[in-house]
Amino acid sequence: MKCWLSWLLILSWSGNVLWGAVEEKNVRELDSYFATPETLWQLTPGELRQKHWFAWNSNRKTQLRYAANESSIRTELWGCKIVEGLISFRDDRAVEAAMLFLSRGDSGFIDRKTFFDVLDRVRTAVVERWGKAPAEEIRRLEAGKKMHLLHWKGAQDEVRLVWSYTGRDSSRKEDSFYGEYVKLTITATDKSSPTASPAAVPADKDLRLNLKKSSDGDVVIENIPMVDQGRKGYCVVATAERVLRYYGERIDQHVLAQVSDTSCYGTQLDKMQEGMDRLEKRFHFNHRSLYLQKPPGSNILKKIYQAYNDIARKNKKTRYSYTEFCRLLMEIDNMSSKNMPLDYEVFMAVKKKVRRSDYRNFLRDVRKYVDQGIPCVWSVMLGLVPEENLPQAFGGHQRLIIGYNLRRNLIYYSDSWGRGHEKKSMTMDEAWTITLALDVYIPRTRRW
Repeated sequence: MKCWLSWLLILSWSGNVLWGAVEEKNVRELDSYFATPETLWQLTPGELRQKHWFAWNSNRKTQLRYAANESSIRTELWGCKIVEGLISFRDDRAVEAAMLFLSRGDSGFIDRKTFFDVLDRVRTAVVERWGKAPAEEIRRLEAGKKMHLLHWKGAQDEVRLVWSYTGRDSSRKEDSFYGEYVKLTITATDKSSPTASPAAVPADKDLRLNLKKSSDGDVVIENIPMVDQGRKGYCVVATAERVLRYYGERIDQHVLAQVSDTSCYGTQLDKMQEGMDRLEKRFHFNHRSLYLQKPPGSNILKKIYQAYNDIARKNKKTRYSYTEFCRLLMEIDNMSSKNMPLDYEVFMAVKKKVRRSDYRNFLRDVRKYVDQGIPCVWSVMLGLVPEENLPQAFGGHQRLIIGYNLRRNLIYYSDSWGRGHEKKSMTMDEAWTITLALDVYIPRTRRW
């Protein structure tokens, strides 16, 4: 039965489908900022924020982001279209620039000719500015998946050009080629990299130093980097990137998407968990599943139905026959809270009552890990309870639980949707109602 209670696989939403394509109105070039190794570090935020070109990625205002799929402006560097641009600042000066030229999640299918045309043009431009290309490094991600890297180190900056594809390369005749990504990252060597958040504590330190406790009972983890998944269904890998960068790892959602077989429409939860399990050794963390909602058997389903009607009767709400109740449950996957067929307050009380012990364990685990400075990876079904200003109205989604308040009965959480989604709250009962799974990624240097 396809209902929220049987969602063992989360299919994340793709904004490309809901929001549609954005018409390109004009073209702007970044060439002048990348003219020499020195010019980039003179760049100030105001130069890129003019006329809604780049925007702050979070309220911390340390990183500007441009996304082609969300802008009416076409941005190019060295004649190549930029899919996404991230430029990080410290003291109003650029300290890192990451330019994504191609990615399967943003660009869709990338053929062999397009992929290598872009790669060759970017590589040629980098060589002209930073000198002869070093020996190419090939890093194995897993069976059949490799990442290629060119790495320049200079007095002022460090340059990484990475790319990946699946299948045969350009010298082969077989038509099994699938382009993954082409990305250029330039980091100032005389300033610490901002990619893992300036104040974040590495995994071998005490993560509890990131905790902020207030007099009114708030316990919240700070310094978790924001990663914006954009309009693609990358919430699972974007969330994983946020946690790993918080722990001090250099990784991005496109590599994680490749390893976990993420499409632009999302990642099935079980495949993502398998992918994260495979990455454990490489990135020095342990993936631990704390809760996974199981499909209800017929007996449990009947208990849920009976509990719903009992609570509905006491609160003078609409009651249903068993057949009608099951039909309405099937519709919830594609409903928002504004037009949800079942009363969400009754529904909330039902899940709390039927899965009482799981609810207690959920709250216990949230407190346990947040108190240690470890965010909880939280898989939810959106649409069951009202939430404001969400790009996604309904469906499976993954986010982070970053805090709680026992006095006010609140859970604090964060979404990978950029500025304005760093810290939000809902009641603990509401949080439990939408919960599908709870996981943690624990640094291996810690003992549990």
